[in-house]
Amino acid sequence: MHLTTAMATVAALATSSLAHVTLNPAVAAPNAYFVTVIRVPHSFPGAVTTNVSVEIPTGVLSVKPQQIGGWKVATTTTNVNGTDTIAKITWYDGSLPDELYQDFGLQFK
Repeated sequence: MHLTTAMATVAALATSSLAHVTLNPAVAAPNAYFVTVIRVPHSFPGAVTTNVSVEIPTGVLSVKPQQIGGWKVATTTTNVNGTDTIAKITWYDGSLPDELYQDFGLQFK
């Protein structure tokens, strides 16, 4: 899968589960490392975000999540054609109050 298409899919998956989430930057050059952030600008009024999950589309062969202070991170892998790849990344046990925002970084190749 072309990385730009994959990133558009990641953005769509993130925004479908968390309203107002953005991916910045959202476009990657082919065959290059690409670093982007999923920005969670706020929660529901008075609510606290405690986990953020993103599903990685099939075809993305290498992705690394950013370590975020105060948050734990877990990955779920899948096997595609004999190669283990990350299928889902979840940051959890954190605390993001409604009045703050947080960037959750991803590195792709």
